[in-house]
Amino acid sequence: MKKIVLSALIVGLAMVVVGAMLGFIFNIVFSPLKAEYSNENLFRPFSDPSFLSIYLIQPFIVAVLLSWLWSKVNMLLKEKNSGKKGLHFGFVYWLVTLPGLMLAYASSPYSLLMVGSWGVIGLTQALCAGLLISKINK
Repeated sequence: MKKIVLSALIVGLAMVVVGAMLGFIFNIVFSPLKAEYSNENLFRPFSDPSFLSIYLIQPFIVAVLLSWLWSKVNMLLKEKNSGKKGLHFGFVYWLVTLPGLMLAYASSPYSLLMVGSWGVIGLTQALCAGLLISKINK
């Protein structure tokens, strides 16, 4: 249990940092994203306490769930190298998120660029999470 909590704290923090950095980069490289994020008809303002708290807590919740799931499926993964095993685990988690991205695009006025950026950010976070979880729980 201690390893799950430690893993979740480290992975959650890494996911926040990776997501913030990539979000910042995407907003610079793709200027229409910044305008879309500023649209209060689509999103709560970043200064809204409920938005900010949930936005920052969500990666830690995902990290707890992934750390727990790793403790259950680690032995089922065939890969011997823990890094490759972690990347595989992260990639599979990311694949599970794709239907949600498809639904977000289909049912909301989000641009394909925005949903695509979420997919890239999510993939990077998932791979980072899988790699860290596998290294922490060797």
